[in-house]
Amino acid sequence: MAYTIIALLLLVGVTAYIYTRHSQNVLVASDKAALGTNPPAEANSPVPVNPPAASPPSVASSPEADEDISTADAAKRGSEALQRRDFAEALKWFRRAANKGDPNSQTQIGLLYEGGLGVEKNPEEAMRWFRLAADLGYAEAEAQIGFLYQNGLGVQKDPQTACAWYQKAADKNYSMAQIYLGFCYAYGLGASKDITKAVELFRKAADQGDVMAEATLGVLYVVGNGVSKDYATAMQLFRKAADKGNAFAMNQVGMMFMYGFGVTVDYPEAMRWFQKSIDFGNLAANTNVGVLYVNGWGVTKDYAEALRRFRIAANSNDNSGQYQLGLLYKNGWGVPVDFKEAMNWFRKSSETSFAPALNEIGVLYGNGLGVPVNYSEAMRWYHLAADQNNASAMANIGVLYHYGQGVTKDDNEARRWFQRSADLGNPDAKGWSMQLSGN
Repeated sequence: MAYTIIALLLLVGVTAYIYTRHSQNVLVASDKAALGTNPPAEANSPVPVNPPAASPPSVASSPEADEDISTADAAKRGSEALQRRDFAEALKWFRRAANKGDPNSQTQIGLLYEGGLGVEKNPEEAMRWFRLAADLGYAEAEAQIGFLYQNGLGVQKDPQTACAWYQKAADKNYSMAQIYLGFCYAYGLGASKDITKAVELFRKAADQGDVMAEATLGVLYVVGNGVSKDYATAMQLFRKAADKGNAFAMNQVGMMFMYGFGVTVDYPEAMRWFQKSIDFGNLAANTNVGVLYVNGWGVTKDYAEALRRFRIAANSNDNSGQYQLGLLYKNGWGVPVDFKEAMNWFRKSSETSFAPALNEIGVLYGNGLGVPVNYSEAMRWYHLAADQNNASAMANIGVLYHYGQGVTKDDNEARRWFQRSADLGNPDAKGWSMQLSGN
């Protein structure tokens, strides 16, 4: 059971990282040196990708100062301003190039409006600029249109239309679109669920050196989803991405050391990688640091420090950090027991369909902790978690059927759920299954 939960954390982490960071490049070493170890103020906003290396400022400081500047030079000056994070100045120059039909500049303007960088956030205006570039066949703009449809930003949410746009860009070998489309197939979001197609798309992106594709493939090798389980290959992929400055991959390397996946458990090494991930802007890695402090792994057990770390992660919308905060309040670890506060954090975590949190909400309803006992509601939440192969939730469904709580007592159905849970590695469920089988 522990393995199943850990694998889920890894896989959900990839998805959350992809969809919250969107098109923003993870800070590479040169960016980190320029910006410091703290993430930029707009850390979760889309930042236009692949600006060229910074060069000395041009003589002209505004579009009006040189009416004869070429489209290429205007785009270059916009990218230079973007490198300095001077978004208002970048917008001026990108507009100059965009109005002459440069699709990259049109896309960069769309990203600035989508993220509210130098302008008021306006997804409708972002869509207008993306469509101008997409009409010229520009792959990145096509992928961004897909992203807006995937998330209902400025348009009605439409996963199928999103996947169609991702496909257009993926067909042009645009790696980020291949990753987005891969997740459409991996989760059945706007496309028929097909992990084989997902892996194929992730590989295509990874073959181009895309760090998130490398990290995503690494997770699949840990989980054994669509590929044979292979910790050595997973670690190789994580390190490859981490060496390019990918903060998410750094966090995964830490998890491999924390749980001993293909390597000897090494808590100090895990801590080193988690802290490195944090330094490169991944606040979610604080969750794993908190886990080390809760358990006293490689450090003195310290619930106060765990609480602090979980809050940092939770406030950055990390669903695992929110879940861990809920556990602290539910169990009274370093804080007074507070079931209502636990429910609050579990619900926040559940907004991203995080299976462990869905299960815990069911536990609170099933036991009347902070809420009136409601077996039907507990069963509903357990099923939501079980649909994601959460072994604990499956066992809890078995308990409700065994005792006839909220459902007609049915030991055959109970045994079926206990066996499903046991097959995922839950030893307690195995005991229940054997007992009901008369063994």
